[in-house]
Amino acid sequence: MNILVDTNILIPLEDTNQPLSNDLAEMKRLCSEMNWKLLLHPAQFEDIARDSDSTRRKLMESRLAQYSQLSSPPNVETEWLEKNNIRQDSDNDKVDNALLFALYRSAAKYLVTEDKGIHKKASILGRSEYILRLSQFLSILRKNSNKNNSVPPAGLTEKFLYQIEVEQPFFDSLRDGYENFNEWYKRSSATHRKAWCIIQNSALLAICIYKEETDSVINDNGDRLSSALKLCTFKVAPDARGQKYGERLLYSAFKFAHENNLSYVYLHARGKEHELLVSLCEEYGFIRDGRYQGDDVLIKDMIKPNESTLSALQYSIKHYPYFKVDQDTSCYVIPIIPEYHETLFPDISNISQELFRDNPEMYSTPSHTIKKAYVCHANIRKIKAGDIVLFYRSHDRRNIQVIGIVEQSVVSKDREEIIALTSKRTVFTEDELSSFSQKNCLIILFRLQQILKKEALLNNSIIRGSIQSIREISWEKFFDENKEVINW
Repeated sequence: MNILVDTNILIPLEDTNQPLSNDLAEMKRLCSEMNWKLLLHPAQFEDIARDSDSTRRKLMESRLAQYSQLSSPPNVETEWLEKNNIRQDSDNDKVDNALLFALYRSAAKYLVTEDKGIHKKASILGRSEYILRLSQFLSILRKNSNKNNSVPPAGLTEKFLYQIEVEQPFFDSLRDGYENFNEWYKRSSATHRKAWCIIQNSALLAICIYKEETDSVINDNGDRLSSALKLCTFKVAPDARGQKYGERLLYSAFKFAHENNLSYVYLHARGKEHELLVSLCEEYGFIRDGRYQGDDVLIKDMIKPNESTLSALQYSIKHYPYFKVDQDTSCYVIPIIPEYHETLFPDISNISQELFRDNPEMYSTPSHTIKKAYVCHANIRKIKAGDIVLFYRSHDRRNIQVIGIVEQSVVSKDREEIIALTSKRTVFTEDELSSFSQKNCLIILFRLQQILKKEALLNNSIIRGSIQSIREISWEKFFDENKEVINW
């Protein structure tokens, strides 16, 4: 991002005769960390050149030479000055107007200045939100720097690429499929690129190397995305497949994109090596959007639409973590004991708050899934695709932090069918599922839709008494009581 900086900010920043203020030091550090580029307008150098104090002039020219200049800035138009009733009677006016016009033409995102005259003109132009004092700019920097502090899901570790040895056998298939993979990896390491990893006993089992992008070209047609999370490398070791690590990595990508207000998640895939990946992505709302240098382009929209004709289930798949409720949608509270809650929903488990939260050995396969299964002997038979399920953790917490969307509801006592439907997505073992088959059992297949950061409570007006079995409740009343904690 390009930032124009007025000389009244840079002069104290470069003055070696006085201590550097904490605010200026933080501004420069955060801009460097985030690759936000501080620019000077050529008119500012002309302004400095007019300084009659030759010693001070030479000192400032030497100090400011380390900053890049705005290339080929637009010339201020007389018509623009007259239309906005902006005066240009002095050399200082010309410099101020040059900065303002460059911002007007979008040559930079912000202008940082303490000049009262510029702020007054910015108010006249209706551009005050882009003309910032140092304190305001620092606030924006801090907000944007904090977005990179998104905590990965439990069981994953975030690492810089330079912490991971690229020569290990895990990457052999990528070297075979992509020419100069090692060189690309090392270049990416040098830019401090990060990855989500699943590591067990020092062995790399899965990895997703990611990158935030702005205005990036994604296919051969030249289509661009305003803001996106690119999944540059996505791989699960062959002997680790079946543990649902791919779903866990996708969940991390969706979580990161949502928390950082990124509009899209996308990736490029090619050949047989990526057939399983493409299939997995399409299950979770990715669509094909052309080709890029021989690769398939898969993209997922993370923008909440104003309206949609999609069914409730298809809407939740395409627009995760958002979901919709219509006149046909029902809402159910499902009680679940702490032991099973810990397994199905690891990100709000007690283990996730402990020292070994990143150790995949602490979690089972159902912990990694987005698509999960709940099995019981409840007699209710009207739960259907698109309905909302709220999981109530009984005994200890007695609250709701999980919202799911039903994919399918099945009643069966066929052992093979029960196991086939719930394989690796339920807390129960095959032997336990066999015991369920002795009489009709209810299988609810659902997608994890939202983990609420703050628990949602059941108001007495919604439900009374202890919750020992599945209950239908009014979604409208539940939402009204808890709307501040639900992404809606």
